[in-house]
Amino acid sequence: MNNNALVIVGTPEDNLTEILAFIDAQTKGRGGEDYEILDTFPILYACTDKKKGVHNDLRPYISEELTFINGRNDADQTLEEVLNLLDTTDVYIGGAKDCAEVSEISSVLSDSGFKVHML
Repeated sequence: MNNNALVIVGTPEDNLTEILAFIDAQTKGRGGEDYEILDTFPILYACTDKKKGVHNDLRPYISEELTFINGRNDADQTLEEVLNLLDTTDVYIGGAKDCAEVSEISSVLSDSGFKVHML
């Protein structure tokens, strides 16, 4: 079982190519929502402003149920709760390197016991 997950934060323009390559390596090139929350590699999206939107190249990988606006999804679960439900131990963060959201989410997840890795 894969205990890794990717959390995409905000609109990561500066390392989009690296994030897409990481997704491709983890999912063996399969895109879309059909598999991402099953047994392959969960991809979660977190931001503080839903109006920012998701970069078009990332849309095939992001589902509504794994989207967190201001720390919660539509089911009122926190990012940490969902990662725990998915038996995640290691979280990879993809986002703009100088973004305050990236720092905040990385800190919260680290404090919650996850091993956090930056892309």
